Amino acid sequence: MQRILIAERHPETGAWLEDVTREAFPDVGVDTVATVGEARERLQARDYNLVLLDMDLPAAGAVGLLQWLRRASPGTWAVTTAFHEDDEQVFSALCAGTRGYLLKDQARVDLVNQLRQISRDDPPLSPTVVRRILRYFQESTDSSAVEPGLSAGASGPTGKSLTARERQVVGLISRGFSRQDIAMAMGIRPNTAASYIKSVYRKLRVSGRAEATLEAVRRGLVDAHHRRAVS
Repeated sequence: MQRILIAERHPETGAWLEDVTREAFPDVGVDTVATVGEARERLQARDYNLVLLDMDLPAAGAVGLLQWLRRASPGTWAVTTAFHEDDEQVFSALCAGTRGYLLKDQARVDLVNQLRQISRDDPPLSPTVVRRILRYFQESTDSSAVEPGLSAGASGPTGKSLTARERQVVGLISRGFSRQDIAMAMGIRPNTAASYIKSVYRKLRVSGRAEATLEAVRRGLVDAHHRRAVS
Protein backbone atom coordinates (compact mmCIF):
# COMPACT_ATOMS: atom_id res chain seq x y z
CA MET A 1 0.00 0.00 0.00
CA GLN A 2 1.39 3.38 -1.03
CA ARG A 3 -1.30 6.06 -0.81
CA ILE A 4 -4.51 6.57 1.18
CA LEU A 5 -7.24 9.19 0.76
CA ILE A 6 -9.55 10.21 3.60
CA ALA A 7 -12.79 12.02 2.73
CA GLU A 8 -14.20 13.41 6.00
CA ARG A 9 -16.49 16.42 6.29
CA HIS A 10 -15.47 17.33 9.86
CA PRO A 11 -11.91 18.77 10.06
CA GLU A 12 -11.24 17.56 13.60
CA THR A 13 -12.41 14.04 12.81
CA GLY A 14 -10.44 14.09 9.57
CA ALA A 15 -7.25 14.99 11.44
CA TRP A 16 -7.90 12.24 13.99
CA LEU A 17 -8.58 9.65 11.28
CA GLU A 18 -5.41 10.68 9.48
CA ASP A 19 -3.45 10.13 12.70
CA VAL A 20 -5.07 6.71 13.22
CA THR A 21 -4.39 5.74 9.61
CA ARG A 22 -0.73 6.73 9.88
CA GLU A 23 -0.46 4.54 12.98
CA ALA A 24 -1.94 1.60 11.08
CA PHE A 25 0.25 2.22 8.00
CA PRO A 26 3.37 4.17 9.12
CA ASP A 27 5.09 4.22 5.72
CA VAL A 28 2.07 5.20 3.62
CA GLY A 29 1.22 8.70 2.37
CA VAL A 30 -2.16 10.03 3.55
CA ASP A 31 -4.23 12.86 2.03
CA THR A 32 -7.38 14.29 3.59
CA VAL A 33 -10.25 16.17 1.90
CA ALA A 34 -13.63 17.38 3.14
CA THR A 35 -15.97 17.15 0.13
CA VAL A 36 -17.03 14.75 -2.61
CA GLY A 37 -15.74 17.16 -5.26
CA GLU A 38 -12.29 17.33 -3.68
CA ALA A 39 -12.21 13.56 -3.37
CA ARG A 40 -13.01 13.09 -7.06
CA GLU A 41 -10.33 15.59 -8.06
CA ARG A 42 -7.70 13.75 -6.01
CA LEU A 43 -8.80 10.34 -7.29
CA GLN A 44 -8.63 11.55 -10.89
CA ALA A 45 -5.22 13.12 -10.37
CA ARG A 46 -3.44 10.16 -8.76
CA ASP A 47 -3.81 6.52 -7.77
CA TYR A 48 -4.89 5.58 -4.25
CA ASN A 49 -4.83 2.09 -2.75
CA LEU A 50 -7.40 2.87 -0.06
CA VAL A 51 -10.14 5.48 0.33
CA LEU A 52 -11.92 6.08 3.65
CA LEU A 53 -15.31 7.70 3.02
CA ASP A 54 -17.39 9.51 5.62
CA MET A 55 -21.01 8.30 5.31
CA ASP A 56 -22.18 11.83 6.14
CA LEU A 57 -20.46 13.53 3.20
CA PRO A 58 -22.76 16.20 1.69
CA ALA A 59 -23.96 16.52 -1.92
CA ALA A 60 -23.76 13.15 -3.73
CA GLY A 61 -22.44 11.66 -0.50
CA ALA A 62 -20.44 8.53 0.16
CA VAL A 63 -22.86 6.27 -1.73
CA GLY A 64 -22.56 8.31 -4.91
CA LEU A 65 -18.79 8.41 -4.57
CA LEU A 66 -18.68 4.65 -3.95
CA GLN A 67 -20.66 4.00 -7.12
CA TRP A 68 -18.42 6.32 -9.14
CA LEU A 69 -15.24 4.84 -7.66
CA ARG A 70 -16.36 1.29 -8.45
CA ARG A 71 -16.57 2.26 -12.13
CA ALA A 72 -13.57 4.58 -12.29
CA SER A 73 -11.09 2.62 -10.16
CA PRO A 74 -12.32 -0.92 -9.35
CA GLY A 75 -8.95 -1.88 -7.87
CA THR A 76 -9.13 0.76 -5.13
CA TRP A 77 -10.27 -0.36 -1.68
CA ALA A 78 -13.20 1.83 -0.60
CA VAL A 79 -14.18 1.67 3.08
CA THR A 80 -16.95 3.73 4.66
CA THR A 81 -16.72 5.30 8.12
CA ALA A 82 -19.51 6.49 10.40
CA PHE A 83 -20.38 7.31 14.00
CA HIS A 84 -23.39 4.97 14.01
CA GLU A 85 -24.51 1.71 12.37
CA ASP A 86 -27.86 2.78 10.93
CA ASP A 87 -29.37 -0.12 8.92
CA GLU A 88 -30.19 2.01 5.90
CA GLN A 89 -26.69 3.49 5.73
CA VAL A 90 -24.96 0.14 6.22
CA PHE A 91 -26.89 -1.62 3.47
CA SER A 92 -26.75 1.36 1.11
CA ALA A 93 -22.96 1.33 1.44
CA LEU A 94 -22.78 -2.45 0.93
CA CYS A 95 -24.94 -2.26 -2.19
CA ALA A 96 -22.85 0.63 -3.54
CA GLY A 97 -19.67 -1.43 -3.26
CA THR A 98 -18.01 -0.61 0.05
CA ARG A 99 -15.43 -3.18 1.12
CA GLY A 100 -15.71 -2.35 4.81
CA TYR A 101 -17.67 -0.32 7.36
CA LEU A 102 -15.87 1.18 10.35
CA LEU A 103 -17.35 2.99 13.34
CA LYS A 104 -15.39 6.06 14.38
CA ASP A 105 -16.57 6.01 17.99
CA GLN A 106 -14.83 2.73 18.87
CA ALA A 107 -11.51 2.43 20.68
CA ARG A 108 -8.54 3.72 18.71
CA VAL A 109 -6.65 0.43 19.04
CA ASP A 110 -9.61 -1.46 17.56
CA LEU A 111 -9.83 0.90 14.61
CA VAL A 112 -6.09 0.57 13.96
CA ASN A 113 -6.32 -3.23 14.04
CA GLN A 114 -9.32 -3.27 11.72
CA LEU A 115 -7.50 -1.05 9.22
CA ARG A 116 -4.50 -3.37 9.30
CA GLN A 117 -6.76 -6.24 8.22
CA ILE A 118 -6.77 -4.67 4.76
CA SER A 119 -3.12 -5.67 4.31
CA ARG A 120 -4.31 -9.28 4.58
CA ASP A 121 -7.15 -8.65 2.11
CA ASP A 122 -9.63 -8.98 4.99
CA PRO A 123 -12.49 -6.44 4.74
CA PRO A 124 -12.57 -4.26 7.87
CA LEU A 125 -15.96 -4.46 9.58
CA SER A 126 -16.60 -3.16 13.08
CA PRO A 127 -18.02 -5.97 15.27
CA THR A 128 -21.22 -4.06 16.04
CA VAL A 129 -21.83 -3.61 12.30
CA VAL A 130 -21.42 -7.34 11.73
CA ARG A 131 -23.88 -8.05 14.54
CA ARG A 132 -26.37 -5.60 13.04
CA ILE A 133 -26.10 -7.22 9.61
CA LEU A 134 -26.63 -10.66 11.10
CA ARG A 135 -29.57 -9.48 13.20
CA TYR A 136 -31.19 -7.88 10.15
CA PHE A 137 -30.98 -11.09 8.14
CA GLN A 138 -31.97 -13.24 11.09
CA GLU A 139 -35.15 -11.19 11.45
CA SER A 140 -35.75 -11.53 7.71
CA THR A 141 -35.43 -15.31 7.81
CA ASP A 142 -37.60 -15.50 10.94
CA SER A 143 -40.41 -13.70 9.12
CA SER A 144 -40.32 -15.83 5.96
CA ALA A 145 -39.47 -19.43 5.20
CA VAL A 146 -36.10 -20.19 3.66
CA GLU A 147 -36.33 -21.20 0.02
CA PRO A 148 -36.28 -24.94 -0.71
CA GLY A 149 -32.74 -26.14 -1.29
CA LEU A 150 -31.20 -23.36 0.80
CA SER A 151 -31.04 -25.16 4.13
CA ALA A 152 -27.75 -25.71 5.96
CA GLY A 153 -25.19 -27.26 3.69
CA ALA A 154 -27.06 -26.45 0.47
CA SER A 155 -26.40 -23.70 -2.01
CA GLY A 156 -29.39 -23.55 -4.30
CA PRO A 157 -30.32 -25.33 -7.50
CA THR A 158 -27.15 -24.40 -9.37
CA GLY A 159 -24.69 -24.49 -6.46
CA LYS A 160 -22.83 -27.16 -4.53
CA SER A 161 -23.16 -28.32 -0.93
CA LEU A 162 -20.62 -27.21 1.65
CA THR A 163 -18.58 -29.83 3.45
CA ALA A 164 -18.49 -29.94 7.25
CA ARG A 165 -15.09 -28.20 7.25
CA GLU A 166 -16.35 -25.51 4.89
CA ARG A 167 -19.36 -24.89 7.14
CA GLN A 168 -16.91 -24.50 10.03
CA VAL A 169 -14.98 -21.95 7.98
CA VAL A 170 -18.18 -20.01 7.24
CA GLY A 171 -18.96 -19.90 10.95
CA LEU A 172 -15.51 -18.50 11.74
CA ILE A 173 -15.72 -15.95 8.92
CA SER A 174 -19.04 -14.72 10.31
CA ARG A 175 -17.37 -14.20 13.69
CA GLY A 176 -14.73 -11.93 12.16
CA PHE A 177 -11.85 -14.43 12.09
CA SER A 178 -9.02 -13.62 9.67
CA ARG A 179 -7.41 -16.30 7.51
CA GLN A 180 -4.65 -16.70 10.11
CA ASP A 181 -7.21 -16.93 12.92
CA ILE A 182 -9.14 -19.60 11.01
CA ALA A 183 -5.97 -21.62 10.47
CA MET A 184 -5.15 -21.50 14.19
CA ALA A 185 -8.70 -22.32 15.27
CA MET A 186 -8.91 -25.32 12.93
CA GLY A 187 -5.34 -26.51 13.41
CA ILE A 188 -4.45 -26.20 9.74
CA ARG A 189 -1.95 -24.26 7.65
CA PRO A 190 -2.83 -20.71 6.48
CA ASN A 191 -2.62 -21.84 2.85
CA THR A 192 -5.11 -24.61 3.58
CA ALA A 193 -7.41 -22.11 5.28
CA ALA A 194 -7.14 -19.88 2.20
CA SER A 195 -8.17 -22.81 0.00
CA TYR A 196 -11.21 -23.49 2.18
CA ILE A 197 -12.20 -19.81 2.06
CA LYS A 198 -11.86 -19.73 -1.72
CA SER A 199 -13.99 -22.87 -2.02
CA VAL A 200 -16.65 -21.39 0.27
CA TYR A 201 -16.79 -18.20 -1.79
CA ARG A 202 -17.15 -20.20 -4.99
CA LYS A 203 -19.92 -22.42 -3.65
CA LEU A 204 -21.84 -19.55 -2.06
CA ARG A 205 -21.32 -17.44 -5.20
CA VAL A 206 -19.89 -14.51 -3.23
CA SER A 207 -16.69 -12.49 -3.49
CA GLY A 208 -16.00 -11.34 0.06
CA ARG A 209 -16.37 -11.93 3.79
CA ALA A 210 -19.36 -9.62 4.28
CA GLU A 211 -21.25 -11.28 1.41
CA ALA A 212 -20.33 -14.74 2.72
CA THR A 213 -21.66 -13.84 6.17
CA LEU A 214 -24.92 -12.49 4.79
CA GLU A 215 -25.42 -15.53 2.56
CA ALA A 216 -24.59 -17.89 5.44
CA VAL A 217 -27.28 -16.27 7.59
CA ARG A 218 -29.78 -16.42 4.73
CA ARG A 219 -29.15 -20.15 4.32
CA GLY A 220 -29.29 -20.91 8.01
CA LEU A 221 -25.58 -21.79 8.25
CA VAL A 222 -24.99 -19.19 10.97
CA ASP A 223 -27.09 -18.55 14.07
CA ALA A 224 -27.03 -14.81 14.72
CA HIS A 225 -28.26 -15.29 18.29
CA HIS A 226 -25.28 -17.41 19.35
CA ARG A 227 -22.41 -15.81 17.47
CA ARG A 228 -19.94 -13.20 18.66
CA ALA A 229 -17.90 -10.74 16.63
CA VAL A 230 -14.11 -10.83 16.81
CA SER A 231 -12.19 -7.65 16.00
